Order: sequence, then structure tokens, then C-alpha cells
Amino acid sequence: MKFHFIFLILSLMLVFGCIGQEEQLPPEEEPVLDERLVDIVTNDVCFTDSPISKTVSCIFDDKDQVMVWECAEFESDQQKDTCYSIAAEQLMDSSLCEKSTDIVNKDICYFNYAVKNKDADICTKISSTYPEISMSCYHILGAETGKAHMCDEDIDTYEWCIMESAINSGNKELCGDITVSGLKNDYCLYAVENASEREGYCDSGEFYFASSSNTADALRWMQMNHPGSTILSWWDYGELIECFSEYSVLSREDTIDNPEKIIEFAYLLSEGTEDELTAFMKKNNAEYLLLNDELAPLGKWSAVNYLGCVYMNQSGSEPYLSECEAEHSVEILEPSEEACSAESIGGTVYYSSFGREYCVWEALLGYSAYDLQSNSTVDASIYDISSSSQMLLVLYSPSIPERKGKFYDSNFNRAYTDSFENLTLVYSDRHAFIYQLKLNNTYLNIS
Repeated sequence: MKFHFIFLILSLMLVFGCIGQEEQLPPEEEPVLDERLVDIVTNDVCFTDSPISKTVSCIFDDKDQVMVWECAEFESDQQKDTCYSIAAEQLMDSSLCEKSTDIVNKDICYFNYAVKNKDADICTKISSTYPEISMSCYHILGAETGKAHMCDEDIDTYEWCIMESAINSGNKELCGDITVSGLKNDYCLYAVENASEREGYCDSGEFYFASSSNTADALRWMQMNHPGSTILSWWDYGELIECFSEYSVLSREDTIDNPEKIIEFAYLLSEGTEDELTAFMKKNNAEYLLLNDELAPLGKWSAVNYLGCVYMNQSGSEPYLSECEAEHSVEILEPSEEACSAESIGGTVYYSSFGREYCVWEALLGYSAYDLQSNSTVDASIYDISSSSQMLLVLYSPSIPERKGKFYDSNFNRAYTDSFENLTLVYSDRHAFIYQLKLNNTYLNIS
């Protein structure tokens, strides 16, 4: 009886697959590819019908549209994260931010999504790694949604946030919380009454990202102190300028409709005299000049330089390769393997892009250099180009006779070193600079 019972149990186990065969696992499902399409090239980085197109490039090589799963196929993490961030905004899917490879890029993705979609709940997903990103998220949303209680008093743009809240909520009473003289009773009230005129770029995610820049801080200062002014700046800051209710001489539309004007301004920055620059400002009713370090060498200077040479018909057949552009470039130093000594200090021999040889050594701030051909100390500021490069950047003031290259005589370098005669520096945070035009020691009053 016992034997028959055991046999029955073994038979049942065999029937149900417990013995005599391997356990059957369910087949693995192939991952489902996210085939939603994303436009990864926007109009501000790719122009096709303008001379300006030679100075800009698409951040994703030759692609202008991808499926979401293809974001992971890009070579660099920065491209992958940017792709996911764009996808999250376009597809209104904040979960795509989780695919970012870097915690900061993930936070920026959430930030961009939150402000574009005016969704304060997304601000809570921003990590505590950089608290200022989370603070700015609520701060900007307070401004853009008209919810003044979200404005952060600990942020130095608090009154700007209150004013934007007043504009977007139509609540004039909020203007009473602004203490800057002349703004509370005049400009804030005027801006609330004319809020319907603001549209387009000023409500875009691109604006929200740009609104945290040093240039935006400079424009907030203008908005508070000189509202309604006309400002001359590089074309791709035009819309940002007008979002802060100022007037811009140049804008994105000029790259198509009036590229000659942009090309002339490039010449004025790279080659023109101060008199030519101020004449251009007067012609365009601009009382203020706004420049920033994004236009500096290693930044957008190559574009400015190229277009300046276009204006003088000296650009050559290929951008960035002409003799004209080389003459207007900054001095770059490249290290050798040779040791040297100058002023009883040991250093390394560096070769200059202008054909000089220097003995260079580390100093308290940056580097010091000794010209081995003229046997004299180089009177300039010398810095690393980047933390990963051994090459150095040399910056001279226009007043230094030994300066090399036309960049150091440019109006941009005059602005960077505060060397103008008829333009007065009225704002600087060492990243953005605002100059006011004056004649005969009085500020120009353009009516």
C-alpha cells in the first residue's frame, strides 16, 4: 500500500513537470523601443538661408529628428542628456529625465520641464545636490504663473519675480511690494496694463533657461534701473532683451532679413574704432551696449571674427581659416618640453601663436611669462584655456604697447578692460557688461 502511494505521488510529479525535465521559464520579452519622434534641431542653431549659417552648427551633427530610444546612441553623455531633456519637453513626459546620465543634467531636465509646463510638482523631483536649481524652479514659476507666494525673498531677483507675478496675474497691487524708486508706481503698473503684448519666445522653455544667465541678471538690472531703453548687443540676445521689456537693435530675425546689419556690428566689435561704434549706436538710437564673456575668445568670438572679416571682404573661401581671422585672434601659448629660467624662476618654454617664445611659470593668479626674444616680462594676464589643456590664453589691455594681434585693439577688448572714452561702464558682474553712451561728459538723451 505504501509503495503504491509513493508511486502515485511520483507519477503526479512527473505529469506536472516536477521531475524528469527542466523547469520551463517564460520566454524573455524583447525590450520595447520608444519610437516617439523628437525634433532635436531648433531654429536658433541651424539657419539655411543666411550668411550667418556659416557661423553656427547643429549640436547633433547631421541629425535633426530622432526616436527617443536613439538618444542613447549618441556618442557623448552631454548629447544623450540634451536629447532626453528635449524629448521630455516636446513629448510632455517628465519620466524621460530619469534617463539622464548625470545628476545635474537630470535636475536641469526637470527644471526645464517644470517651467515650460508651469508644473510646480516637478520642482519637487529636483535633487538637493544644487539647491539653487530647485529654488530657481519655484522662483521662476512664481513669476510666470502669477503666484507671488512662490517668489523667494532670499534670491536677489525677488523684486523681478514679484513684478513678473504682477504682470502674469494682472494684479497691480503686487507692484506695491517693489521698493526700487521709479519702478513701483510707473514701470510695474505700465507693464501690467500692457501684458498682452508679451508672447512667443518670452513664454518658451528657451527663455526660461536663458533667464538664469549672467546676461539675464544684467537685463534685470536694466529693467529695474533704466526700463524701456534701447540696447545694442549680439543678435542672439535680442529676444532675451525684449522679454525684459527693453528694445534690442539686433535680433534673430536679422539673420534672415538684415544680415548686413549683424555683419557690420561684428566688424565694429573686431576691427572698428570706438567712434565708429558710437556712431552706429546713435544711428540706431541705442543708448546702451551689452556684451558678455560668451562672446570672448574660445566662445562666440570666432563667429564675430569671421563676420568682421566678411564685412572687410577678407574672409577667404573657408570660415575660420583666413589670414584676417588669424590677425584678429587672441594670443595662444603652446608648451614645449624645454625647461627655461627667467628672473631666477624656473619654467617651461611656450611657443606663441604670434611667433614668439616665452618662459612661463605658475604665479599666484594664473601664470607669468618672460619674452625670450625681447628679454622682458610680459605685461598681460595669462590663464589656462581649460582644465584638460596645457595651452594658455593671453589677455592684454589695449594700453600695453607689447600687445600682439588686432584682437587687443578691438572694441570688445575695450569693453572687457573698461578702456572706452565715450562709453561709461554702468553695470558689471565680470561676466556681463553694460556701457552707457555719453557725449561731452553728459549721457546721451535719445528721444
